[in-house]
Amino acid sequence: MQPDFVCPHCNTFLNSDNKTQVLFRGILQGENFSVTFPISVPAELGVYGGIFPDYIKLQEGALVDFRCPHCNHDLSSSDVPDHAAVKMVLPDLSFRVVTFNRVYGKHSSFIYDVASHQVVESYGEHQNQYSDEFNRPINFFGV
Repeated sequence: MQPDFVCPHCNTFLNSDNKTQVLFRGILQGENFSVTFPISVPAELGVYGGIFPDYIKLQEGALVDFRCPHCNHDLSSSDVPDHAAVKMVLPDLSFRVVTFNRVYGKHSSFIYDVASHQVVESYGEHQNQYSDEFNRPINFFGV
């Protein structure tokens, strides 16, 4: 069973109907352009990839801004700029923070317990590049 993912701003569920994907609005920006597009990522923790329209051509290193598709809230983490963060609702209705890399081609994600201010799980071949940024107290969503 896949977990539920929720926007930290509007508390709306981000899962697809079958809970296999997490749905976002993606934004790519440059000096003379900006394009907004639907993007989804696997709901299974530690699995990477994305589904987005064919007219979007992402190159390694592209920084994608992830937004809530419901309220358009920017999900970028101010404490770890290469990551976006959402809530993961646990069966007891408590939550953890899940962060995932916004840099196309980088595979790292972390599950952060807000009560203990600790990383409880990490995934991806690039996680070591970011572990120092997560091994310190971080104030996600004002909690």
